[in-house]
Amino acid sequence: MKAWQGIAERLNKLSTFNMCSVNSKSCQNRFNTLLTRHRMQEVESARASGVDEEYTEFRGLMDDIVSDFDEWESERQRTKEQHVRESDAKETAGAVVRDSAMLRLRGQRLADAKRASEGDGNGEGLRCDASATAQSKETPTKAKNAILASLVPLMESQVEQAQGLQEVLREDILLRRQQHDEMLAVRKREREEEYQERREQREQEFKFRQAQMEAESQRISMMIAILSQHASAAQPKEGSDE
Repeated sequence: MKAWQGIAERLNKLSTFNMCSVNSKSCQNRFNTLLTRHRMQEVESARASGVDEEYTEFRGLMDDIVSDFDEWESERQRTKEQHVRESDAKETAGAVVRDSAMLRLRGQRLADAKRASEGDGNGEGLRCDASATAQSKETPTKAKNAILASLVPLMESQVEQAQGLQEVLREDILLRRQQHDEMLAVRKREREEEYQERREQREQEFKFRQAQMEAESQRISMMIAILSQHASAAQPKEGSDE
């Protein structure tokens, strides 16, 4: 909206601008109206192919504006889709790392529980289990650190996989961007060629109509000259008869 406000301020400062005052909203609405009207005229022009049409400077300017606006809209949509894909890739990579860490931690806990149950079922290992339990109670931080240390290699591996996935997605995004830019370039070139072709056709039609008008003007001038000659030639005869 700041851009439209700047346009409104520049218009209000122009001495040749006829309207009393405009604001950002009215400028934007007027621009949208001109775009819609021009698109409708282009559709009607395409339907009425072969019919003589006047090609003005304003129409040529609107062709350029619509072309630039469509390219800007496509670029904005492409950037938005790119941000969505990158965000999805980051969320997927984070979920993979979290799930892998939880699975590893769950497996470690199950293994500890299994060893504890096996020790409880063996009478000879009661004293060992008791001492081990006492030791584990004395050093819970060491046990936790051991579990976390065992998770580090797995997390590093998952991070590398996630980074590889992001790199693949980044290359895919770059490829899609290149394809999109090439498509935009082709479309722009096609529109320019179509615009140039229509302009040349309308110029030829204008020159043809101008030549017809000049020929008609010359014919009328010749007829007037002939009539004038006949009139001047007839005047002496009328005088001699009197």
